[in-house]
Amino acid sequence: MLKAGGVISGDVQYGGPFQGVCRLDNLRGDIGGAFGADDSLPTAVPRYGLDPGGGAEPGEIGFDIYDEIARSETWSLFEERSMDYRTLFELAVILPCLVAPLRPQAGEANDFHRAATLPDASWRDRESAFYQLLRSGPRVGGGSHPWAGLPVVLAAQPDAGESVRLDLIRALARDAAWGRSQKALPEEFCNYEGDLIAAVASLDDPRSMDALFEVVDLGNMAVDALARFGDRSLLRAISLMDSPRADWGVRSSAVFLLSKIARPGNLARLRDPSSKRLLLSALLRSLHDSDTAARLFAIDGLVEIGDKSAIPALSQLAARDSTEAPVRQRAAEAVAKLSGR
Repeated sequence: MLKAGGVISGDVQYGGPFQGVCRLDNLRGDIGGAFGADDSLPTAVPRYGLDPGGGAEPGEIGFDIYDEIARSETWSLFEERSMDYRTLFELAVILPCLVAPLRPQAGEANDFHRAATLPDASWRDRESAFYQLLRSGPRVGGGSHPWAGLPVVLAAQPDAGESVRLDLIRALARDAAWGRSQKALPEEFCNYEGDLIAAVASLDDPRSMDALFEVVDLGNMAVDALARFGDRSLLRAISLMDSPRADWGVRSSAVFLLSKIARPGNLARLRDPSSKRLLLSALLRSLHDSDTAARLFAIDGLVEIGDKSAIPALSQLAARDSTEAPVRQRAAEAVAKLSGR
């Protein structure tokens, strides 16, 4: 049995960034009588070995299934089935789901371009055009994360996708600036901005760095994306941390970013020979930050780097931090880890 939601034919795991579903209702007329004259697709799908589980509703099939089947090496999963079944599956699922539904419509892309670039466009204009654009892609995870299907939409048409990428970055820069100019923000804007940040972060595009730094204090999504950008992101984070104009929230977020850069996968992205030294120095300075969260982030970052030269500073913090017991405890735990105890 094939299952939507991450597992294909038992042990083969879907390795993509998301799972999702593809509507099958509209395929009934496209495949003639292949399923049988009296079959509806919701009943025909499990009959042919497909279980629309993992959050898929009746009449849907996991995107992870047809994405995995599209890979040549996974055709072996179907060797025990007849050629008629393989042909049926290719015609009924792969072609319609991978081609037609995933192409951003020109009108939607143009509407979003105008909303992202016209000087008199409001955030509500961009919000409306943004969600219209996302609706042109697959419905992923039951629709709980409307931005999650964006990589598929962009990959379907590389030329149009490049324009959409730039427009997403422009929109985030404009909306971040608008948000910072307001004393209070509507809940609708906050929800939209969160989805827009997630969409831009999913691009993994260094050109988004400026826009993402504008929202670095708004959560993990921007920070995780920035941590993957290597040396340039490191230098920006250090500059932000040391800026006298940065408030405690921004400064703490900069240290949080440094702690993420210190993780092995991101640390390996640093190319400048001096970058690790700069990172270590910045984290050591942050042990004396007035903000408790910043000190905790700095401790975590030093543990990630694993440099024993940080032990004296951490030992001092464990013994003398006079304000927060969690800081002393975390510092003592860090000393034990770095000492190998």
